[in-house]
Amino acid sequence: MKNSSKLIIITGAASGIGLATSKMLYNEGWQLLLIDRNIEKLNKLKLELSYKKDIYIQKADLSVNQEIKDIFANKDIPWFNLHGLVNCAGTSVGDSILNISEKDWHSSLQVNLTAPFLLTKYFLDKKLDKKNKITSGSIVNISSMLGLTGGKKPNYAATKAGLIALTKSTALITGEYNIRVNAICPGAVDTPMTAAWPADKRQAIIQNTPLKRIAHPDEISNIIRWLLSNESSFLNGSIINATGGQYLGN
Repeated sequence: MKNSSKLIIITGAASGIGLATSKMLYNEGWQLLLIDRNIEKLNKLKLELSYKKDIYIQKADLSVNQEIKDIFANKDIPWFNLHGLVNCAGTSVGDSILNISEKDWHSSLQVNLTAPFLLTKYFLDKKLDKKNKITSGSIVNISSMLGLTGGKKPNYAATKAGLIALTKSTALITGEYNIRVNAICPGAVDTPMTAAWPADKRQAIIQNTPLKRIAHPDEISNIIRWLLSNESSFLNGSIINATGGQYLGN
């Protein structure tokens, strides 16, 4: 079945890796349901992309469970074509274990782990519905190198490590339905979040990366595209380290 007959859900679709992935998959002909909490950016993206064919957008705050559930209640979406889910949305609020607030801990847990868990559950409910015409599927979770190594923000590292565990646990169950679940652990990526870093922090990371640069969002989107496609048909439960070698120094 061609890409044009397959629907992909992307969260965090209006910025960073999610934005790059939205544009890349659109240009390859996939049907898209783009999710973000910023409706202005979503509308701008839809206007930019929909000159060839329609795409679907929905505003959702992933810190609110009901808004996650409402995504899958939208009757305007061609759910019978559902193929993939890309969990890109995330938050990096917080501080060290000495200073982090309980509020920031729970905020990270909700957006970085509970939201992907619920999105995965609702995705699988739709995928396993007998009305679905697509007999295979793919879930791609965007974790982080810090989910493997730990980091100074315990909330971020812990939730990204949890997302890795969720990926593996889900893959054990969904494989028999030909639904593959994999995760990517990027290092530093050139996004609005990293652009706000102090120059010395950014330079230190570059120096600690054997490739001597940080990733362009398209370099992560290329991996996402591959994981969604049949080119990676035997990959399930895999955790892909995409750090330019930075992981080796940690």
